[in-house]
Amino acid sequence: MSGRRDRLRAAEMGTGESAARALNTLHQSLYERLERLERLEASGSAAAPAWQTLALSGGFVNMGGLFAVAAYYLDAAGRLFLKGVIGHVAGCVSGTVFATLSPGLRPAETQRFAVTGTAATFQSVSITASGAMSVELAVAAGGTCDLAINFRAEK
Repeated sequence: MSGRRDRLRAAEMGTGESAARALNTLHQSLYERLERLERLEASGSAAAPAWQTLALSGGFVNMGGLFAVAAYYLDAAGRLFLKGVIGHVAGCVSGTVFATLSPGLRPAETQRFAVTGTAATFQSVSITASGAMSVELAVAAGGTCDLAINFRAEK
């Protein structure tokens, strides 16, 4: 950032055609960045996010009631947000896949996220580059998992 400021100061203090070109280039770059920022701000504040229901597998279900349904939202900056409370009626083993993200919604490499489980117990969710979402610890019969996750979708 300070390099740009130095070039701007030099262009403002300089004389002749080269200084004018340098100043014009810096101003154009600034205007383009401001326009991109305004577009991002406008897209974030225009309407509520369009959440898409997450298709569950492996015996997992949405808990329903007052709890949010498992869903995802991809924002304009490329961050994927996941929400919802899911559970397993019969219980499951560690590594059970509960959903798979489509291409464009996946992390570049496997990531692990700490989430809250039944009765505020610790649980981890892994999301692989192929989109498989799994619990890292066994879930007891009737156990739940709160999905409050976000990451940069790169794949």
